[in-house]
Amino acid sequence: MINLMSGAIKKYFNPGGDKKAELTGEQIVLEYLRNKGFNVETGDEEFEAKRDSLNFLFQVKYSLNQKNPNFVSPDEEEKLKLKAANKGYEAWEARVNLDKKYQPIGEILWRKIF
Repeated sequence: MINLMSGAIKKYFNPGGDKKAELTGEQIVLEYLRNKGFNVETGDEEFEAKRDSLNFLFQVKYSLNQKNPNFVSPDEEEKLKLKAANKGYEAWEARVNLDKKYQPIGEILWRKIF
């Protein structure tokens, strides 16, 4: 876990996807970044976060009632890194764990994708 002075990640479904959990996980991350002063733009697959000279492309992963939300897959990671590099951005992932009432459990787990 890091203290996000910068951030980035891409959204993706949990196997068997729960649309409400997906949207809730994304909203938690977007609100966090906006509270840190980032301008966040949403897309179909990724989100962009910008503040001053910081530019991030990120993906959000979520899980319901698990201790550790899934990581982006190696294939997803490569695609995200390529898209971020083409834009001159850093690639990040955010992982959010939700309880059965769709409330966050713990903090957002951040990982820079190299």
